[in-house]
Amino acid sequence: MSIVLLFALLLQGCSNSPLENVNLEPGQQKVTLVPGGFGYEVGDVVIIDTQKQPAPGDIVEFSARTNNSDCMAFGPDGRLARIIGIPGDKVVFGSQSYSANSFNGSTGYTIAIWGTTRYEDIAGKTLVVPDQEYLADASVGRECTSESIPGGSKWYSRFTVKKEAIVGVIVKKLGHDQDFEDRQKRIVY
Repeated sequence: MSIVLLFALLLQGCSNSPLENVNLEPGQQKVTLVPGGFGYEVGDVVIIDTQKQPAPGDIVEFSARTNNSDCMAFGPDGRLARIIGIPGDKVVFGSQSYSANSFNGSTGYTIAIWGTTRYEDIAGKTLVVPDQEYLADASVGRECTSESIPGGSKWYSRFTVKKEAIVGVIVKKLGHDQDFEDRQKRIVY
C-alpha cells in the first residue's frame, strides 16, 4: 500500500510542474521566449505582465517591427531590452555611452533617431526620453530611412522602445522548455 501511495504522489508531483499549472494574475501571460539575453535563454518559460508600466531595471519583451528597429534584421520579431529610463527622464550621451537614472548604456554608434528627430552625432547631447517611449540600456536596433546612400538605405540607431511595441514586462521565470529550444536552433534564417 505504501508503494502505491508513493507512486501516486510521484505522479501528482510530475503533473504539477511549474511549467504546467500556473496561477496568473489579470494581465499576465505564460510565454516561451524566442529571444534570449539578460540572463534569459531561448526556450525559457516566463510570466510577462502586459499591463505593468516598465520601470528602470525591468526586462521587457518587445516587437522590433512595431518599434521600427528591425532595419536589415532577420529572424524572430521578438526582442528583449532592459529599461533604464522612462518618459521625461534626462539622458546624457558621451562618445560611446550614455547614462540615465544612475544606469549606463552603450551606444556603439553615434548616429541615432530619438523620437522622430535624427542625429548624425548624438555624442555630447542631453536629451529627454520622449513621451510613450522607454530608454533601453543599449541600442535596440536600427531604423531605416528613405534616404539613399551608396549600397543601400541610411539607418539610425534606436535606443528607445515605443510603448506600443512592448509585449510585456518579464516578472518571473518558471523554467525551461528544452524541446522548444532545440526546435528553434534548427531553424535557418
